[in-house]
Amino acid sequence: MIRQPSSHNIRLRFETEQTPVTKQNAAASFLVEMAKKNMDHKAPKAEADKDEVPLWEKYTLTIREAADYFHIGEKRLRALVEEHVDADFVIMNGNRAMIIRKLFEKYIDEASVV
Repeated sequence: MIRQPSSHNIRLRFETEQTPVTKQNAAASFLVEMAKKNMDHKAPKAEADKDEVPLWEKYTLTIREAADYFHIGEKRLRALVEEHVDADFVIMNGNRAMIIRKLFEKYIDEASVV
């Protein structure tokens, strides 16, 4: 079996005449091969995800991560950061606000309204 390059369609060319069932089986095995190759390309990404630190173990959180972790909207968190720029739970990394998770938890525990 010889594969011919094609931009959109996959065509299999056989050197000898084959029955329709044989052609179908060859095409199916070819597609399985291609799917396995695609899965192999995704494997390193899955390994990278394993190395990621879970939110509850991170020291600082981005606004988006804090919104997911604390179940507070991103807009409200940004407003809190702007209101409390000098608060202990805010660290500025350049122009990016980072929230110190444990200190923000303490702030929430003491606050009656967020």
